[in-house]
Amino acid sequence: MNWGINRLFLIVCFVFVAVVGGLWTTVVPANVNAGDDGKCGIHVPNENLSGCQLAGADLAYLDLTGSLLIGTDLRGANLSGAYMINANMHRANLNGAYFGIAILDYAVLSQATLREAYLGGASLWNTNLKEADLSGADLSDANLRYAVLDKTNLDKVIWNNTICPDGSNSDAPDGDGFTCFYNLE
Repeated sequence: MNWGINRLFLIVCFVFVAVVGGLWTTVVPANVNAGDDGKCGIHVPNENLSGCQLAGADLAYLDLTGSLLIGTDLRGANLSGAYMINANMHRANLNGAYFGIAILDYAVLSQATLREAYLGGASLWNTNLKEADLSGADLSDANLRYAVLDKTNLDKVIWNNTICPDGSNSDAPDGDGFTCFYNLE
């Protein structure tokens, strides 16, 4: 009788570790184009996905901390709630991507295109957006504290309760039309 209980306990433990461990270590979305070499499978964090075709991929809530996404095509991808601290997305195509409540602190988005991307509620604390194209992007409730926005295209950006790089709020009546234009540091 004891052997049966111990055996059942071991089986339950094995299933728990397999299921929970699998959820945290390897996630390969069904709509990711891995290409011929298969290098674009996602085993996160610190993954090298540079140059991969991930347009339209559902990468919501993944831990992409420290991942390399240089020149990666993420057009229209769902990155809501993604944890992307220190990720490098230099020259990535992020047009129309959804970053709602994503954490992009210390990320590199220099020369990336984020036209009409949704960054509502996202944290971009100390993020490098130098020479990026954010035209038409929605930065409502986003935190851009200490973000680098040198030569960044901010044409038609939606500012609404956005924390500016200098720590002020876009909604403050400081004469810049309720934007962060006077508060880019």
